[in-house]
Amino acid sequence: MTQKFTKSSIIAASVVSSLLGLTGLFMASAAGPAPVDLLTAGNFVILSKTGITNIPTSAITGNLGTSPITGASITGLGCPEVTGTIYTVDAAGPACRVVSPTSLTTAVSDMEAAYTNAAGRTGPTATELGAGNIGGLTIAPGLYKWSTNVTIPTNVTLSGSASDVWIFQISGDLTIASAQQVVLAGGALASNVFWQVGGPTGATLGTTSTFKGTILSAKQVIMQTGAVLNGRALAQTQVTMDGNTVSVPVAPAPAPAPTPTPAPTPTPAPTPTPAPTPTPTPTPAPTPAPTPVVAPVVAPAPAPVVAPVPTPSLPNAGIPPEESDALWNTFMLMGALMLVSTSLVVVLKKRAI
Repeated sequence: MTQKFTKSSIIAASVVSSLLGLTGLFMASAAGPAPVDLLTAGNFVILSKTGITNIPTSAITGNLGTSPITGASITGLGCPEVTGTIYTVDAAGPACRVVSPTSLTTAVSDMEAAYTNAAGRTGPTATELGAGNIGGLTIAPGLYKWSTNVTIPTNVTLSGSASDVWIFQISGDLTIASAQQVVLAGGALASNVFWQVGGPTGATLGTTSTFKGTILSAKQVIMQTGAVLNGRALAQTQVTMDGNTVSVPVAPAPAPAPTPTPAPTPTPAPTPTPAPTPTPTPTPAPTPAPTPVVAPVVAPAPAPVVAPVPTPSLPNAGIPPEESDALWNTFMLMGALMLVSTSLVVVLKKRAI
């Protein structure tokens, strides 16, 4: 059976193939679980339910707030240390505070929902990785689960692209040793890394350590002297700081929507050039047939009327009368012949003219 492919079917097949190719590209470019939706809690770099304490001087880039505890629970933090807004539920706290109890209540609720979301993810990529010691490892995107504490005594590397996601479910406490780092490689972003910590102490960042990602702690987030956090400290109890640098992570750029291939613009049929209107050729007036020149009919000259010549009387010369009559008749006949000849010559000459 011979198959016929129309132009429209070929175009449709090309479009479907392109869409499948784009789908495969996007699927291949995003590894690991879906990111945790922080909702309005994502508007804060530090959020606490029971207070924020600080030993100056810290450098905070982003918003921070406490709720339901009053603004008086924010201690040791001066307004110049914050590039962002300090939110409180009342008029207590730093002089630059903004009172916004409703937004804080919503943000804390979203923080708790995000913690529950991260803790409830199923289908881990690995469980009990490194028996809880992940120092020195290079970890691919995925969901990792521990029923114990997790420690980072030496640098740990998270390697993946800007769209890849890591979620760490830790039933115990999380600790990174002094001067150690969470290293992001291959374009991985701190905004796509989530540490859910359920232990009684919470998360502790050692002196001058560098940590990456959002910490969702059921208890505290403790940042020791000089520790650096590129991420968020979202604690359901308190956050303590000591000359720390905290910055909100850069959000991943949204994946560009595939640009649809425009349908080919049909080439318009050329406008036919109208044939020039022929100039009517005037019908020539018929040339009149030449009027034949009729040669004038020359009427023959009338035969001259010859007056009868009287018959002379011949003298009687002694010729008998019968001889005399015969001779006369002869003369008369000769004269008539001469007259006829002369008339014919005249007619012939006139016609010749």
